[in-house]
Amino acid sequence: MLVKHLIGLILMFLGSIFASHAQLAVISSQDGYANVRAEGNNKAKVIDKLDKFTIILFDEEFMHEKKNEDWIPVQYIDQKNRNNLGNGNIDLKAGYLHKSQFKILDDLPTAGAQEFKFLVETQAFNKSNKKIEYYPQSQSPVKINGQFYFGGDCGLPKTEVKSMRAIINKKNIQVPMNYIWGILHANKNYEAKKFDGHYFVKQEIGDGGCFSFLVWEFSNSGLQQRFVGWNY
Repeated sequence: MLVKHLIGLILMFLGSIFASHAQLAVISSQDGYANVRAEGNNKAKVIDKLDKFTIILFDEEFMHEKKNEDWIPVQYIDQKNRNNLGNGNIDLKAGYLHKSQFKILDDLPTAGAQEFKFLVETQAFNKSNKKIEYYPQSQSPVKINGQFYFGGDCGLPKTEVKSMRAIINKKNIQVPMNYIWGILHANKNYEAKKFDGHYFVKQEIGDGGCFSFLVWEFSNSGLQQRFVGWNY
């Protein structure tokens, strides 16, 4: 019981360190998975295994200040929810990863327009055709059409995403609306990176206190992953 309590305290601490310096990365292990540990050493308890291509947040400031440190604090989606693309990703888990097991998203090569495109169509926000749930005694939305709404403290958006789709080598892949309701206010600007046959679309939602990361993962097989995480 004491060990479980100590691990819980460690994870709570890690969850608080991403105050303003979380950055995105992709699991790149050639073994097909990477071990997440409760502490920053290879003898610590393995608390999770993350599949290759899983999107994570890592502590950029920690990595910069402790360049000789091999184990980096990270946050990630529970693997049980990774492929549940409609999941709100509200509660990110935390642990340590060896820095050899992931690649920084911004450092990946950019996908060329001839091989990959991401198209976003927007329109004026229409409140009348949506089921909107609000926080108690508040005008801040908590869910739209059953999906957790990121950036609810900033109220409803003025515009909304009408459709999203990716084109990989002329193959059209539509993003189902079920995965869009919670991020209706995503903007059209994006960066497309590529790694080992997969494409990662990085967008941003909102700004300031309502800012969130948004990353889509596509392959020739279709949409693989949606990652939404706060820049705490």
